[in-house]
Order: sequence, then C-alpha cells, then structure tokens
Amino acid sequence: MIELVDSPNTYCGFFMLPCDDKWFDKAIKKWQKLAANGDGKAMYMLAKHKDTWRKYVPYLAHRTRVAQYEQALEMGANRAAIALYNELSRHQDIKDPAIREQAVKYLTVAAERNYAPAMVALSHFEDIIGEADKGRYLQQAMKLGFAEAASLLAEPYAWANSDGYEVKTDNTPEEWEKYYILSKIEEGLDTKYGTSLARELLFSNELNPETMAKLDQQVAEFLTKVKPNRFYDETNLY
Repeated sequence: MIELVDSPNTYCGFFMLPCDDKWFDKAIKKWQKLAANGDGKAMYMLAKHKDTWRKYVPYLAHRTRVAQYEQALEMGANRAAIALYNELSRHQDIKDPAIREQAVKYLTVAAERNYAPAMVALSHFEDIIGEADKGRYLQQAMKLGFAEAASLLAEPYAWANSDGYEVKTDNTPEEWEKYYILSKIEEGLDTKYGTSLARELLFSNELNPETMAKLDQQVAEFLTKVKPNRFYDETNLY
C-alpha cells in the first residue's frame, strides 16, 4: 500500500483499495526508515512528498528539496537528477551559465550510470557538453531502449511547419536513409511515436521499395537486440 500513497485521498480512493489517510503517514515513516538505511529512492520520495513548514516559504522549500534530491542522487536514485533539473528550471534562471553548469553536473551523474532520461536531458545542453557528447549520449540512450533518444536523433533530418507537417525535402540520399531508420526505431521502441502519413509519403517519394526493405531489415535486427525501456521504477507510481 505504501507505494500507492501520494497524499491523503488520492490513489487509495482512485484504485478503490483498502487504505485511507493514515497510510500516508505510514508511508512517510517507512520512507524515513529506508532512507536512514541508505535507500536513495526512499530519500527521493521524502524530498517529493514530505511537507514541513518550509513549504510556506518558497525559497526555503526549494533549498530543502534541492538538498534532499542531491542526497537521493548520491544514494543512487537516478530520477533525482531529473527532479533537480526541474527544480532549477522552475526556481532559477536556467539560461544563467552557472545554473546550466549545475544542471549538467546533476544530469551527468545519472547519465554515467546509464540512466537514459538524464542522457536525453543532457542533449539540451550542447553549449556545455559539446556536439560530440550530445550525439554519444543520444546514441547510448537509444541503444538502452529509450524512444525519445531516437526521436531527437532524427530531428536534424526533418522539421515541422506551423501546421505540424514535415517540410524538409533537401536531405541527401544517405540522410533520408538515416531518417527512415531512426523513425522506424523510434516507432518500434514506443508506438506513440507512430510514423505519420505525411512522413510515410515523404519516404515513399525519396526511397525506393528495395531500399526501404533493406532498411527495415536493419531496424528489425536492432529491435531484436534492444527492447523498449521507459526507465520506470516504483517512484513513477507517484
């Protein structure tokens, strides 16, 4: 039940489970005990959900959460890196070079532990990590099964106008093949990224059936080795 308590009157009622407001207090006590024994995910949950008087003072609430998320990250909770990035984005000027460096520091810790969501987040800091590391992280995240990485790797080969239609048509033949492969990998790792009709029409105009069949085989081979991974854990229940 602990994993289904966010705050009083939430998941218990929604899932019609035999728990009530008292389970929230039990969850906090359990997380405190686990965190004291070095459980980073429990520390992450405390940072996210345990309210104190500081919540009424935004600056202090932010500082407290950052300190707790930093501790959770040190204790192995990779999702804390994303939480820290979000904290900085909401409460600091993420355009400030010093703040951006701080965000990169947090995200790099999780990325080097093969946490793909942090790798994808790092790709938005090309000005700091450089183009080569951006590409390296996205390639690695895609090979770990994270669909958003394939989507970002495909971006250089297409863009959308205000109506959402892809209008880039000046790719070289090699670029069209890369775009096709990445689009199909993206779709294979997460069906929500299904290839649009407009994109399919572009491919059929730029690639012949034999080429697409060959590329489909490459995609199929990749997807036999790489399985979809959204990097969910028990903390995503909240």
